[in-house]
Amino acid sequence: MTARSWPAVVCGVALVVSASACGGEPAEPRDNCGVVVDTTRYADYPTAKELIDQHLVAFGKTCGWAAFAAVTGNSVGTPCQRPSLRLVATADENPKDNPRVARLVRERRLGEFYQHAVSLLTKCEDPASGSDVLGGLRVIGQRLRDAPDRTAPSKIIIFSDLMNNKGALPLQKGGMASAGVREAKVRELRDADLLPELAGRPTITVHGFNLLSEKEGDRVSQLEQVWRAIFAAAGAGQVSLL
Repeated sequence: MTARSWPAVVCGVALVVSASACGGEPAEPRDNCGVVVDTTRYADYPTAKELIDQHLVAFGKTCGWAAFAAVTGNSVGTPCQRPSLRLVATADENPKDNPRVARLVRERRLGEFYQHAVSLLTKCEDPASGSDVLGGLRVIGQRLRDAPDRTAPSKIIIFSDLMNNKGALPLQKGGMASAGVREAKVRELRDADLLPELAGRPTITVHGFNLLSEKEGDRVSQLEQVWRAIFAAAGAGQVSLL
């Protein structure tokens, strides 16, 4: 998918048309958007890229600015991270407020937005082993706090099965079935300053979580409860695990 083909996918037609012609594109997209892509064993799922193709377009419709975070075995220090993107034209790029210029700039930036996400999934090379999902969430939380317009609504999309197996959150070991254990784990993460800080109560949508049921279906329920507790403690708004 390229910058020119993005609007065609948004509209669901074969022809390349402008994003503003789709009807669903807001006149002035301004949401601060976070995109988290798991580059670890999750990337081996056959449908991992398909989930990006299916869901990133709709997510991007309201985004005026976007930040990215890769999940690796060393998410905070990984060389795989990508720079943030402004997704609408600046005054310097469109000094006369020309709708055509604004549309062309947005089409190009949305293409870059898509390519950033896909390159995280397919081209990240990090020698660190394991999956530090929690670290990736701390990265995206920090980047959203650094957004140029802190008054804008925020939302986060995560492509991951959320199987964190590094550091203080070794979910592969299980043992999270009881509410007391989960509450204690959240306190431990908070005390160690390992919880993400998700300012502005961003909505969170996770795509790929249910892929875990193919491998460890009996543990999906307790993992969902663990992550809902973590997201709530981190300051998230509505959370969807799909």
